[in-house]
Amino acid sequence: MKRTITLLFAFFFLIYAKAQNTGDYRSVKSGNWGDISTWETYSGGNWVAATSVVSTRNYTVREGHTVTIATSTSCNALTVEQQAVLRSVRDAGETTVYLRMGHAGSASVTILNNGRIGGTEEGIGGALILETSGVALGFKLTGTGICRVARLRALQGNTKNVTIEIDQDVTVTDATAPFTAYTNSSASVATENFTMTINPQKTVKIANPSGFFHVGANTVTNQAGNYTYNIDGTLDLSESTVTSYIIPFANNAVSNVAVNVNGLLKLGAGLDLVNAAPSASNNGNISINLNNNGVIDATRTTLMATGSSYFKVAGNGTLIRKVDNQDINFPLGLQSAASPNFVTISNTGLPSNFSVRISDNFDIPTSNRQIVNKKWEISTDGLGAIANFKLNWKAADHGNGFNPTQSVSLIKLDGATWSLVGNAAVTGPDLFGFLQAEIPSMTSSGTFALQNSATLPLNFISFDAKLKGNQFSKKVFLGWTTENEVNTESFIIERSLDGLNFKSIGRTLSKNISGTNNYSFSDYAPLPSTSYYRIKQLDRDGKFDYSVIKSVNNTFELKLSIYPNPSSETVNLIHPMADANSIIDIYDSTGKLVLSSTAVMGTSSTSIKISHIVANIYFLQFKKGGNSLILRFIKK
Repeated sequence: MKRTITLLFAFFFLIYAKAQNTGDYRSVKSGNWGDISTWETYSGGNWVAATSVVSTRNYTVREGHTVTIATSTSCNALTVEQQAVLRSVRDAGETTVYLRMGHAGSASVTILNNGRIGGTEEGIGGALILETSGVALGFKLTGTGICRVARLRALQGNTKNVTIEIDQDVTVTDATAPFTAYTNSSASVATENFTMTINPQKTVKIANPSGFFHVGANTVTNQAGNYTYNIDGTLDLSESTVTSYIIPFANNAVSNVAVNVNGLLKLGAGLDLVNAAPSASNNGNISINLNNNGVIDATRTTLMATGSSYFKVAGNGTLIRKVDNQDINFPLGLQSAASPNFVTISNTGLPSNFSVRISDNFDIPTSNRQIVNKKWEISTDGLGAIANFKLNWKAADHGNGFNPTQSVSLIKLDGATWSLVGNAAVTGPDLFGFLQAEIPSMTSSGTFALQNSATLPLNFISFDAKLKGNQFSKKVFLGWTTENEVNTESFIIERSLDGLNFKSIGRTLSKNISGTNNYSFSDYAPLPSTSYYRIKQLDRDGKFDYSVIKSVNNTFELKLSIYPNPSSETVNLIHPMADANSIIDIYDSTGKLVLSSTAVMGTSSTSIKISHIVANIYFLQFKKGGNSLILRFIKK
């Protein structure tokens, strides 16, 4: 057994020794990078004490050692073993030093980090810039360790095709350009060709609120080369409160900046794609490619200036933005098309995040081929959104026979069929050739398209909904006024809990006479919290249209309160004084009863254990004397 262990030890020693190159360095203790006593070198099959520190060699920081960098330096390849640390002598936010990689210049090198490069989460030792050397072909950062540095970047002036491959989670902490392929500030560097790639399942996070991606100004006039960012994993700018500028560079028409989003790009507060000081006729290009399965999360973005640029979509590439009562632009277009198909959404309901995709692939054909050859997939993650859609296109997008001067309707894909949603108001073309269809009061998500169709002659002049009565006798009174009733059959009254999914609760026959007509309907059992109402006007030939949506808050629920909400274990209900027959029921969002209990007579509070029910949205109903109170809570 002892002999076997000895042989195995000798075998692994041999393998390790063969991995060394003459001139390689490894640490012999903790110390400063520039101190020769920190290192030994490999020479003639043996490790010997270092007599100098050479910037073109491979370095290894061995297990248990901490090596600090006091002044900027360079090396070729780098290994940081488990429980080893390579850091700056200064902390994050202080004067930085750099470590430039690939300084031998003969090949792209590897940074194998199984320990820690850079600082701690508290910033200790974090004032370290990790970048390519001016003669490098690039590097790959990989391993199981932690990397938290001030900046990760390519150094300007390199005339080679430089690649930086990130195969490890990295946090960058500087306040300027912590993650960029462009570091030029003065010289003309038109020959640069730099590529930075974040591999799948890996994340680069900009942790400083003042940190930005690429460049930090909209007036870069120096020449530049070609810069490509492949975001196959995640680039997280969500903590940035400043604007990142991905702009075309002036004074070099062949310069190109490309951002290929195959994973997730989480934007910060601002994104600007416009060079505010372009040259007269010699500007470069930018391409933001939102590829299949790629997502741009702009839910934190309040400034998005795109100019004539836009996100070029392939497959199911998705843009997500938060939408409230202001117009929010989704600057999308297909990579295969010559012009974009922007979507603008505003929302008079509850603020929500909207996701938008576009496509020209009608895998399920419409029955009417007089269409715009574009599909817009629009969805929201919130309940209670009431959206106004503005869909944009150009004449080149028209299908055979489509005429924007005729009536245009919005249609929605429901399973394997397309159904009519309602009429759209079309304007344009504008000076740039764009037409726009506006559709108000949208509460449903889905895949939408535009087609020519006949309009319904009836007009809704007004529609209102009001809560009447008191907490034990209540109703919602609906009233609407129409004009120009021709061939109108009836009105279907529809109600929704979430503003998305509506169900019929009544029907009123049309008077079907000219002039102005008034109608009313009362809902004697309004939903808890908020009820959403709309009127579906149905013609005798089967065509239909919708009124605007009105919401009514059931103030009766204010007599109940529940805490904590959300909760995972127990909820406490404050309710009217219970009698001998007071019941508390809990229903899920489909109306299924999941829990029932009796309130103790003479009490006004009840604790209910909910640990055994699944996480979801539930409705709690308190019943007393033939009356009921209802409110909503969340089990987390």
